[in-house]
Amino acid sequence: MSIDFDKSWGNADRICFEKAREYLGGTENKDCFRGFLPAGAPNVWMFSSGGGAETQIGRMYGDNPCFGTIRLRARFAAQYPQPEREKALIFGNTIIRMLSETTNMKNTGNVQWLRLTDMPQEPTLFEAENGWQFWQVLVDCELIYATTTMFS
Repeated sequence: MSIDFDKSWGNADRICFEKAREYLGGTENKDCFRGFLPAGAPNVWMFSSGGGAETQIGRMYGDNPCFGTIRLRARFAAQYPQPEREKALIFGNTIIRMLSETTNMKNTGNVQWLRLTDMPQEPTLFEAENGWQFWQVLVDCELIYATTTMFS
């Protein structure tokens, strides 16, 4: 498989989202999202990545990395209407199970690894502007992906 260096992050982010969508279910931009949770929407989840980068470049030719990996923070989040706190707990455990089955998120495309960095956070109760209350749970991970132009 071949990928442009500039597109390697987006490609890895898309792979993680799609694999999670296959595992968790959902229709993109309806009940699962990349990069955001829609305000006030119940029973939705999202995946995002970015920040905290650690670059491991093997060789450079001018300004062009020819081999390297990048490590970013990543996060799954979900929100469920009050009083359905239990669904937030189930979502957290489902992410743990999904990432424990390493064939789901290891060596897929340019994704070298998507793994937990911490256990799911305790669900937090929020109130939207319209008075709707919802439980939100966050699961922090790290995404390690290849920036090489050729990989298997």
